[in-house]
Amino acid sequence: MIDRLDPIFTDETAARNWLEAQRWPDGAACPFCESRERVKPLAGSSMGDGWYHCQDCRRKFTVRVGTLYERSHVPLHKWLLASYVLSTANDRAVTVDQLRATIDVSYRTAWRMLQRLREAVDAAGTAVADE
Repeated sequence: MIDRLDPIFTDETAARNWLEAQRWPDGAACPFCESRERVKPLAGSSMGDGWYHCQDCRRKFTVRVGTLYERSHVPLHKWLLASYVLSTANDRAVTVDQLRATIDVSYRTAWRMLQRLREAVDAAGTAVADE
């Protein structure tokens, strides 16, 4: 059963911190040039939390860049909950209506999220099969 009270499923900051720890266990790495040494968190309230700046390639990024969560206006904690729901159930057993009700988004948003998640699962399965 899903623990909907888990902070990574209910709080945006907790979700971002969890994903950063999973993706970058040794500290932030630039997704564009892969530099680690010259990556600094951006301070100030204009950008919001979670933004980094690479001093090598001079680009800004967040932990979402290069993931299926990139360029989505859906909060990260809802993406993590949707990913968890899909990973714990039979892939095709999760319907759009179930996902919509679970993560509290519109039908259209749930449909797009489910499509994106299923494409990622299919791509991962293809990559493993090719090895």
